[in-house]
Order: sequence, then structure tokens, then C-alpha cells
Amino acid sequence: MQTNVRVVLTLGDTKQTLQALDIRGLDFAWIDGGHDEVTALSDIQHAIRLGSPLIAIDDARAMPEVACAIDCALHAHPEYVRLANPFYAHDARGIIFLRRQ
Repeated sequence: MQTNVRVVLTLGDTKQTLQALDIRGLDFAWIDGGHDEVTALSDIQHAIRLGSPLIAIDDARAMPEVACAIDCALHAHPEYVRLANPFYAHDARGIIFLRRQ
């Protein structure tokens, strides 16, 4: 049993809902939202703004727009690096992990 785990679920468009989100101690962000570049980049930037040291982004292989958003975020935030995903070659969706250095 995990007693220190807290999950926040919010209904709505992430371009609006994440703007208002103010959570401290965010240890992990999983991004699997809009697959257009603008939405994906916005989601990643909010995870960075909230201080998440580990960010997982789904569908980077299946959606080129998501991959572009990841590249833009990494360029704008050099304190984050892409982690190797040993399952990437076998994952049709293509999950990318970013870690704050």
C-alpha cells in the first residue's frame, strides 16, 4: 500500500485546466492528452512549470506533432534531458521520458 501517493484528476481541456493547477511536490507527470503540437507543448511546459523531475509523454512515435513538441521543450529547457527507454523499439506509441538534471 502506498500512503504517500496522491493523484489529481481534472476534467477539461489541458490548455485551460493546467494553467490553474498549482501543485507542489509533483514527482511525476504523465502526458497523454492532445496530440497536436501546441497542446502537447503546453502540457509539457506546465509539467516543467510545476517542477516535475520526471515527465512521461505518450504517443511520440505515433504522432509526429508530439515528437516536435518534445524537441521544442528540450530546446527551451536544457535542464531536462531525454532518458533512454529500453522498450521504445517495441512500443508502437513511443513513450518518451524526460528527466530534470
